[in-house]
Amino acid sequence: MNWLGFHWDNVKDFREYYKLAKMYNKLYMQGQSPLFHYQLPKEEYIDFQKVNIPEYDFVPSFEGMEDPFHLLFVHIAKCGGTTFEQPLDIMKHHLIKEGGDQKSIITGKLANKEVVNIIKDIEDTHSSFYCVHNIPWKYIYKNQVVFSIIRNPKDRLLSHLKHKARKWDYEKLIRDIDSKNSMFDNTMHKHLFEYGPRDKISCIDINDTQSLHSLKSTYLSSAKLPNILQSSRFNEGKERKPINITEKQLEEAFDSCITKGYLKKDENIDFKFKKFISEGQRVHPLTFVVTKEERYAIIPTTHLFSKDFCLE
Repeated sequence: MNWLGFHWDNVKDFREYYKLAKMYNKLYMQGQSPLFHYQLPKEEYIDFQKVNIPEYDFVPSFEGMEDPFHLLFVHIAKCGGTTFEQPLDIMKHHLIKEGGDQKSIITGKLANKEVVNIIKDIEDTHSSFYCVHNIPWKYIYKNQVVFSIIRNPKDRLLSHLKHKARKWDYEKLIRDIDSKNSMFDNTMHKHLFEYGPRDKISCIDINDTQSLHSLKSTYLSSAKLPNILQSSRFNEGKERKPINITEKQLEEAFDSCITKGYLKKDENIDFKFKKFISEGQRVHPLTFVVTKEERYAIIPTTHLFSKDFCLE
């Protein structure tokens, strides 16, 4: 495959800069507005065919959805949210090179209240995708479809501890666990009950890929953005660097969280899982392909229907 270039030299380097920029609202807004312009397809939509490529998911952008659609993703750490959010963010940064008359909003992962305060008054568009992480989302709620991906609370907490142990030593990990406002303290409950109105947010099981694809598909369809072919999982654990603590220390840290009641509220949540469906007959003529290594290309969708298609 002929992989397209990028207007920053390296996607991963840019996203690291982007994370820093979002910590400082001026850099964030000067470097990249959530509002972007792009072109509508010049070719006609084509008949939909199933795409079956191992370890990849095809998310269709269907023809004929004229209704506005606004999506707000409340991203809880270590619940598979990067797999949902990151391909959209990468696609946006490619499309803005071309410009156009169509416009939408993709914020990327917002993790700073000051940034949220800036973007809450951004102009309205026909479609939008907001993603917030570890901050209140009630300030940017405008009757969007709000959802969060849910994982078994114990599995999520253990994964969260491992994630931090790849960056921190044991002493720093324990200091955070012992702190007054520990990031590990009933994280799921905070996002669902404290950061915004609970009755507005839909919970989707992490294994319900159909609902997750359908929500993303509905946004793509409303915005008339390309289909997405993406790696089924970003941030695979086996490809990450090892943790900086021993298995015994990890077990001690986990037990300390349990003793402090950091799962008590999370394990008592009635998630009331919801399902979503997106359907159509014809799909966008172009598809944005993004791999786990964050290589990407835009290709004619018909290429995916060929038995000879490969990602090499």
